Amino acid sequence: MPPAGGPSHEVRAGTRLGRYEILVPVAQGGMARVWAAKQHGQRGFSKLVAIKTILPGLANDPAFESMFLDEAHLSAGVHHPNVCEIFDLGEDAGALYIAMEWVNGEALNRIVKPPVPRGEKGVAERLNARVAARIVADAAKGLHAAHELRDDSGELVGLVHRDVSPQNILVSLDGVVKVTDFGVAKALRNQQEATLAGQVKGKVAYMSPEQARGGAVDRRSDVFALGIVLYEITTALRPFAGVNELEVMKSLASGRFDPPSAVVAGYPKELETVVLTAMSMDPAQRYPSADAVRVALEEWLTRSGPVVTEAHIAATVRERVGRHVDERLAKIRERTRVAAPDASTAPESSAQLPAPPPLQEASSSFAQAPSSVSTVSHASAPSAVSTVSHASAPSAISHFAPVVQTAPPPASAAGRPAGSGAAKTALMGVMIGIGVFVVIAVAGGSVYALRSRTSAARADSPASSPPASTAPALEPDVRVELVSPKSGVTLLVDGVVQPVGQLTLVRPKPGAPKKLTARAEGYKDVELGFDDKTETLSITLPPAPPEADEPVGAEQKPTEQKPTGPAPEAKPSPPAGGTATKPKGPTKVDIPENPF
Repeated sequence: MPPAGGPSHEVRAGTRLGRYEILVPVAQGGMARVWAAKQHGQRGFSKLVAIKTILPGLANDPAFESMFLDEAHLSAGVHHPNVCEIFDLGEDAGALYIAMEWVNGEALNRIVKPPVPRGEKGVAERLNARVAARIVADAAKGLHAAHELRDDSGELVGLVHRDVSPQNILVSLDGVVKVTDFGVAKALRNQQEATLAGQVKGKVAYMSPEQARGGAVDRRSDVFALGIVLYEITTALRPFAGVNELEVMKSLASGRFDPPSAVVAGYPKELETVVLTAMSMDPAQRYPSADAVRVALEEWLTRSGPVVTEAHIAATVRERVGRHVDERLAKIRERTRVAAPDASTAPESSAQLPAPPPLQEASSSFAQAPSSVSTVSHASAPSAVSTVSHASAPSAISHFAPVVQTAPPPASAAGRPAGSGAAKTALMGVMIGIGVFVVIAVAGGSVYALRSRTSAARADSPASSPPASTAPALEPDVRVELVSPKSGVTLLVDGVVQPVGQLTLVRPKPGAPKKLTARAEGYKDVELGFDDKTETLSITLPPAPPEADEPVGAEQKPTEQKPTGPAPEAKPSPPAGGTATKPKGPTKVDIPENPF
């Protein structure tokens, strides 16, 4: 590992980090960037993973490097279906990276506020209360597993997430909930917070009061944050508002916020009790653990209606962000196709496997395989793991090296060559070979005679004529020509996404025309019809009007609430003179929209 201030490898699409090939960027936060990457293994093995790297401007900062390592070491010990798994920690050319489980879905904050086309304003929409409760209950399972993490001696580690938020709860298209980004907040020490000012944002909105005051925290601090998450996704508002972080801190310190029933008419009372208990200002009055939150939510779900399963969560995710997730996966597949490894141009890397010998040369090069394979190591971390080689075959293959005799056999005492036994064996082999040849010749003659008789019989038959082909002629496919842009275009036929890179379409049957939709980022969608007579479709997408990007962490005004329940609900005004009052002013989105 190079010292602080030393050279660092800048990561971009196409970079190789050990056995991982960077494909496309996925998200970026205050400290790190997350990429979709392809893990390469032996014998053509590959796997899609997420790679997390420190931002280039912070890569040589010892404090951030320490935080990054803390995150990997702490979270790697947590193994639970509701926790994003850590696979590997490595370093390549001075660049530290963490390899993580790929979740084909979206962060919870983007499910509440789905992405919109550039230039449009996103609108937060609350989730169905029962689906939201199921999501938070599953997240609580993962949190509880982290809180119960023990070291090798069986002692509790005392792990506290300290950054529980919708941005760090991932939900897949299959409805599986994963908590991610453990260890970063725990690594924040007083001596590091000055360095982190302006870099790691968004924690204030989900901090417990004791964490905001800089006091001691335990698992109940994460319980408080979990209550805020449940409040936000069921009301589409944050309980503690302010135009900046200082205002949010003041609102949090006051402990005043509107109860959910004052924001959403008909809010379930029992669910509100769970929210308010988790968000108690006094840690002693909260649920003692994340598992207690899970139990309370599941008991309410059992009493309030039918069972809510992962299938219900999946339907919500698909409805809100399904198209966005599919388009991102299409870009990853396109990049994978474009970046297919080329032995002539691929850069040298510790993860680059040697090309296998041609099949026809296997017999001559087989004995040489062990030496070439045994030098390949798949350990990307430079620590003790790097001494482990995944090539287990060489020791077995080396036994097949032929033994070549280089000296004549010694004569026996009787004057007879010691190799006379070998001569007898050779003679027997010749006799067996002659016998096999005779058998083949007889069989071949029989087949020839049988074919001659069959041909003569067909020649004498008056109806013998070559059969007419009954297979219909194959119609050529419809060709798609990309005029503008030349790449990055997603094609849909009658709403069905076509394979990435495919520029031919199946020709429709007569009388059954189809609709082609072409879309690309930064361009307007184009729709074209085609039928069985169409030969070529030329695609020209007009550029979308330029719009200024919305800066990360920019202030956003409160948006109109759109109920997602079975019937529209009116939002009543907070009761006059009540003790729970909500500070006026817009709710600031002070957390970068990234799930890591």
